[in-house]
Parts: sequence; structure tokens; C-alpha cells
Amino acid sequence: GPDTQAAYASSFKAMPLLSTSDYDKESFEYRWMKMALSNDKSITYARSIIIIDGKSLSEYNLKDDRKRMYSILTDFPYEMMPKNRKNYALIFLAGYFLLSLLTNVSMFINFYDYAPTITGLLVISAFLSLAYAFFNLRIHKLTASLEKSHLGRFFVMGLALILLTSINGIIFINLSRGRKLETLVFALSIIMFVIALAVAIILVNPRLKTWAKLEKVVDEDGASSLKRPKPFVLAFSEWIVIFLGVLSYILTALCNYLIIGY
Repeated sequence: GPDTQAAYASSFKAMPLLSTSDYDKESFEYRWMKMALSNDKSITYARSIIIIDGKSLSEYNLKDDRKRMYSILTDFPYEMMPKNRKNYALIFLAGYFLLSLLTNVSMFINFYDYAPTITGLLVISAFLSLAYAFFNLRIHKLTASLEKSHLGRFFVMGLALILLTSINGIIFINLSRGRKLETLVFALSIIMFVIALAVAIILVNPRLKTWAKLEKVVDEDGASSLKRPKPFVLAFSEWIVIFLGVLSYILTALCNYLIIGY
């Protein structure tokens, strides 16, 4: 269990690592780090015994500090707000996703009797909208120190957005047939498919497998530092997917308005 793994990881007196080496999932170092991350106590202990290039981890200046300007290239969405204001950010997100869900509810109310196939797709769309909202909120509450869990939630969030955007595109293509603004709605629906494709490309980026790797830099005074590369692939990918999600909801609301209004 996690406690046993943590106890085993804590039995080591030192863990030497090299900044020039890659430690794959089969390596002892990788498996030790995985066990060391089992609970908060073992994480603290692991930080005290890790040695990088002959120097203790505590001797490095980790440049991810509060003095550094926030950047979407290197920082996660959940890091945008100070800890004492995170609840306000989550309330804002919850309100935004509630509005997006209302768009799907409006679609269902207006088009549920259009055809059995469309009705089924509307139900799936509403479910995927909830799934996307839930996992988006989850990555705002889960720190990136839990490497695999954070990446897993991001992947599910992206997959939900792919399916949601694609299904909405199919719905609007079918609903627009024979209507006054058919060509415009069709064009907007195609953009939805482009968004889905863009998210899919992001999810299959091989660099996500090693997203947590930091860069080693040496300052003018010779002091070694570790910093996030620019772009920090997972953080930047999350921002792109969130922006694409906003665009997807805007297109959904616009298509819904165009079909109802015209």
C-alpha cells in the first residue's frame, strides 16, 4: 500500500541524480520517486535526500518563486491566483461552466423533438459538457506535484472537449439544413471540428510524457538553478485547451442563437 511504499522510500539515506540523465519508468530512480510521492511526509523526506550533480536539492535555487512574473507559457492555470483567493477563482469558473451548461440545456429544450438521433446527441452533449467542466475544475484544485494524476485529469478534460465540440458540430450541421443562415452555421460547425482536431494534436504531443523535466541553468556567480522551460509543455497546453474550450462554447451559443432566431 501507499504507507508501505512511503516507508520503503524513506529507508534511503541519499538519492543521487544527474541533470543530464533521463530516468524512464523502468529505472530504479523513477520507481523510487513514485514511492516517495505516496504521502506528504515521504515527499518532504525525499526532498531532503535528493542530490543532483553532487549537490543537495536544497542548495539549488528553484526559480519558480513569487517574484517571477506570471506567464501562461510556464505557469499552470491554478497558479494564477494566490492561495487566499483561489476560492474566488473557483466560484468564477463554476459560474462560467454553469452558463455553458445552460447553453446545452437551451439546445435540448429547443431541438429535443427534431429527430431521435439529434435528441440522443443532445443528451450526450449535455453529459460531455458536465464532464469537461468537472475535470477543468479538478485541474484547478489539483497541484501539478501529483504528476500522473494531474496529467490524467488534463487528458480526460481534453478528450471530453474533443467529443463535445465534435458532437455539437454534427448537431448544428443537421439543424441548419434548409434554414436561412445554413451556410454560416455550417461554417461555424466546421470551425468546431478544427478546434477538436487542435485539442487532439495537443493530447498526442510526446513531450507530455516528460512534462515535469526542469532546465538547469548556471547564474553569473556560478550558482546552479532549476527552472521551468519555456514553454512548460503541460501548463501551456492546459491554457491552450481552456482557450479553445471558451471558443467552442462561444461558437455553440452563436449557432444556437442563429438557428433559433432565424
